[in-house]
Amino acid sequence: MKPEIPNDEIILQQLKEGDESALEMVYDKYWKKLFHLALQKVKDKLVAEEIVQTVLIDVWEKRNSVEINDLAKYLFSAIKYQVLSYYKTVLLHEKHHKIIASQTSVQQPPQIPVSLEELHGIINNVINSLPPKTREVFLLSREKKLSNKTISARLEISEKSVEYHITRSLRAFRMCLKGFMGLLLTVAIVVSCQLSAVSCQP
Repeated sequence: MKPEIPNDEIILQQLKEGDESALEMVYDKYWKKLFHLALQKVKDKLVAEEIVQTVLIDVWEKRNSVEINDLAKYLFSAIKYQVLSYYKTVLLHEKHHKIIASQTSVQQPPQIPVSLEELHGIINNVINSLPPKTREVFLLSREKKLSNKTISARLEISEKSVEYHITRSLRAFRMCLKGFMGLLLTVAIVVSCQLSAVSCQP
């Protein structure tokens, strides 16, 4: 049986101290409420899940730079902000698609060749830079191919916490490769990670 989740004041203090278990408490306490709010606004489960993941990851990453006095109020406000950001992005994409469709030709971006060895090196560097718990969850998911439920039971954390760590690791890949190979290489790395994680072990 999991211990009772403490009040928000204690959770916020633990977040400031860098205690990752506090973030897991936020997941357990607020995930469903935040998800239902996001889903009500965007009408898409996958988008709603991504919005909630983004908000909760930001809570952790900005724990020392943003002063949070009311956790619940902050989280729900952040969801509304992310929903607005999502719709702005959708409108922007639609505008770009219309512009592209109106052009007779579209210049293709240059392809950047990457060797398999370089790809392995990038993968290892990002994996090794992950926090211990995030790295453990990521490798259990991608290398051992364990389900979120199995990882949750093995590590004694919630399934939503497992999702958080996986999302966090994928974000690390995107941030590391920003301006280098873009989204396509990020996807390629995630897919190839299952094969490369074992062969690239020191």
